[in-house]
Amino acid sequence: GERRFDELLQVEEKYLRESGASIVLSDASGLPLEAAKKVGIPSVVVSNFLWSSIYQHILELYYGPDGQFDDSSRQALEKTVGVSSETELRESLKRLEKAYANADLLISLPGLTPNREIPPSKMLDAGWVYRPLRQPREKL
Repeated sequence: GERRFDELLQVEEKYLRESGASIVLSDASGLPLEAAKKVGIPSVVVSNFLWSSIYQHILELYYGPDGQFDDSSRQALEKTVGVSSETELRESLKRLEKAYANADLLISLPGLTPNREIPPSKMLDAGWVYRPLRQPREKL
């Protein structure tokens, strides 16, 4: 929950200061982005998803008008996300959105769900990254 996030944030801030890092690159994790902001260095997210989108989907799936939340769902949520109630999940979602808002740039890979945390002015669409085949497909 919230307390664990704060503990990890302190550890991350300490590491960034002691290592002399000049930039943070994150693949979907919001915590390093918040730590970078607190330390005063730029941060970049490079990802095809954000955890806030996943949490939002879970909220809609389990707690929406047609939500199906039972004991096995609660156990799975507690095991995978570390929360066991709608209130905790909503608090975690808000914390993630706040953390993502600290990013100086989001390099969006294909598949990223549009989000409200990072404004379009801070987004760069990377598109598909690949190289042409060097050999005929039959030889591969």
